[in-house]
Amino acid sequence: MPPPGRDMWSLSDSRRDAERYHRLLLALERATDEVKVMEDRGRPDMDEVLGHLLPDLTTALNARQAFVAAVRESSHGNYLEITAAHPAADLRGRRLPWREFFTDLIEDGRPRVIDPLGEETPNLISGLELFGATEAILVRAKGITGNRVVGICNKRDADAGPYLASDGRVLDNIIELVSIGARVGERHTQELQSVHRTSTAISAEFELDRLLPMISRQAAAVFRAPAASVMLWDDAEENLVVKASHGLQDEAGQQRIPKDAILKEVERLGGYQPVFTPRLSQGDARAAVSAPLLTSGRLIGLLNIYCEDEQRDFTPDQADLTMIYANQVAIAVRNASLIDELQEKIDQLEAAQVELVIKERMEQELALARQVQQSVLPRTFPEIPGYCFAARNEPARQVGGDFYDVIPLADDRFGLVIADVSDKGMPAALYMALTRSLILAEARRERSPAAVLTNVNQILLELGGPGMSELGEPSMFVTVFYGVVDRAARRLTYARAGHDRPLLVRGNAVQELGGQGTLLGLLEGNQLGLSEERIDLAPGDRLVLYTDGLVDSLSPEGESYGEERLKAFLAVHGDLPPRELCDAAFAELAAFQGGAEQYDDMAVLATQVE
Repeated sequence: MPPPGRDMWSLSDSRRDAERYHRLLLALERATDEVKVMEDRGRPDMDEVLGHLLPDLTTALNARQAFVAAVRESSHGNYLEITAAHPAADLRGRRLPWREFFTDLIEDGRPRVIDPLGEETPNLISGLELFGATEAILVRAKGITGNRVVGICNKRDADAGPYLASDGRVLDNIIELVSIGARVGERHTQELQSVHRTSTAISAEFELDRLLPMISRQAAAVFRAPAASVMLWDDAEENLVVKASHGLQDEAGQQRIPKDAILKEVERLGGYQPVFTPRLSQGDARAAVSAPLLTSGRLIGLLNIYCEDEQRDFTPDQADLTMIYANQVAIAVRNASLIDELQEKIDQLEAAQVELVIKERMEQELALARQVQQSVLPRTFPEIPGYCFAARNEPARQVGGDFYDVIPLADDRFGLVIADVSDKGMPAALYMALTRSLILAEARRERSPAAVLTNVNQILLELGGPGMSELGEPSMFVTVFYGVVDRAARRLTYARAGHDRPLLVRGNAVQELGGQGTLLGLLEGNQLGLSEERIDLAPGDRLVLYTDGLVDSLSPEGESYGEERLKAFLAVHGDLPPRELCDAAFAELAAFQGGAEQYDDMAVLATQVE
């Protein structure tokens, strides 16, 4: 066992790492909330949103200062104008001189981590003298209205270690999420504002409920007629029906005219001329002169001017004036129809844009989740005499939180771990990264696998309660298999927290490893029921660890691959070297799936005892 002082220091480091990941989760949650607010407001302001995030970013990344600066152009060259700063808000509006690394940052978009590790008297960073910066992380925020530089400077706790490339990637991921939200929001707002202005102008000028009565009143006044009305074609009745009138009795609304009767007269008069219609007589109004409402040569209605004489001759000017009113009504009806069609298109456009925003956000989250997952999975394994390792993983489109590792330990031992986080997307990926960090820290502090998993479970509960409720995912948890191999003794000691049972291949026999225990992140330590098991290994053994996505893979007919098929495969191919064994297993799965969609991540870690 390590001395008490080292034990406490390691536990503190473990908790500090856990708290750091927890703060990053909260910063990501705040960024997501800010993007939603930005979309709801309809006026995306990237500087304001990024400014709101600065306090969270300084806390999450142990920084004293943070800033947002917009790239400006002038006749003397580029410069940066500070648009937000924390905690020194009075720096807003100040300029930062342009430096070559700003050009590189804007052009390639890769985060810059500047940390003079090991220098007793580090120099000020050129271009960031205003902040007295000797260490910094700089990332680009790309928007439609221009680029910004987001930076954090000077560690608050000098003992926390240097800024790492992973810190830059995490900051870049959070800022990119906001940038994507801003870009989508700007495009969404511009398109909707354009459509809204068009529809508002048309409906304000050509709304039929107001326009048709107005036309009827004006027609009666201009022509000194006792009454006027507007008739439109009614598809349901298949007749021309009064839609608005002035000076007519209530029963005037019952008047009907077959379209064919009017069409014959319109054709006789050559189209755009008034038609005399005696059948519309009512009370003192003996007849009416009706102006056809035509759009694209199609009759859609009539403008009726009532008169007291059975026969009234219109002068050419009066006829023209009648047709002007008729044309106004025809335009209003046509535009009203277009408004209905446009409103339908707007509804479809809004629904499509909402779908696109959701899809782009999901795709971005999945891409970030894959990046987080792949960044923590080992690319190579340590060289340990007498043992050989290989692994392979295949993330699903809805990426989850599978991870595995081989951990060198003291006293000629090494650890084997594989785990699977519930849920999908970025929350699962970050929860996976947090859990992996905790296991690595506790594995170097505790010799007992069961104690390692118990400590990890306790820290997960302390950080956020069951399932990390701050993420809005109350059911999130992780299953873990963790074992420690005594290299010389060839003895495996392990604990299994709800994870699939590993398989030991010895000759043609395939044996499941036992052990009891439930998943981590939901229950208190005394409810985990973890047992600690031991098994001796022999030369030629293959130990195969896997996640449930492998055995849950479906064929085109919906049949799962299952544990029995995996055992049968290992009984035949278990003597392959680890790398070939992993490749053969995934080839077998691909043939079984036959193009069927993969719903969960698949991971395999194979160990050979030489």
